[in-house]
Amino acid sequence: MKDPRPGPEGGEATARKRAAYAGDVDAVWNELVSRDVSLFGLEDAFEQLGRAIEVRCGGDPARFAAETFARMISFTTYMMMRCSFYINTRISGAARSRRQFGPSEPPQDVSESLLPRLLDIQEHVAGLLEAQARVARLWTLADAKRDENARAARRYGEAPAADPPEAALDHRERPDVAPVDRSPPYWLGGGLRRGEDRGDG
Repeated sequence: MKDPRPGPEGGEATARKRAAYAGDVDAVWNELVSRDVSLFGLEDAFEQLGRAIEVRCGGDPARFAAETFARMISFTTYMMMRCSFYINTRISGAARSRRQFGPSEPPQDVSESLLPRLLDIQEHVAGLLEAQARVARLWTLADAKRDENARAARRYGEAPAADPPEAALDHRERPDVAPVDRSPPYWLGGGLRRGEDRGDG
């Protein structure tokens, strides 16, 4: 069976494939949003993005969770601040146009439509921040428990239990998905420690 992973030949399409099989979500995404989509196949680009996400998630779930929360919070906070700026502009403009009449209520579209939407976004940002903290704590507790079990196993002369290789099994059983790339520098001698800087950017 032909290996679907990219070969050593050059070219932008091959570079995107390499990034996808390496789990470099940022590289695939940055090219997708920064280039003219007419210059490459949009369907292929999204397929490569999906593969990069799959590899990244299977390789280090804790780090993937942290990166995903960072993306969600960044985008939602950006939208919240843009909405706030627009609402402030609308209120200031209305106040200037009615200055001779003294203080006035905000424009009707602001109070009835824009403000409720902004409050929804603010609530969503708060929920994401709370969920981010909760998930980060769960991963920290899981890592602490794993270290505790490893110390106990060494104390009694037993081999520590390894994490179940769901990602590796999944890639072996599915010929349409390439194996997870665990070669350096991403895996630094058998496993990238969670929270350690990978040095890729």
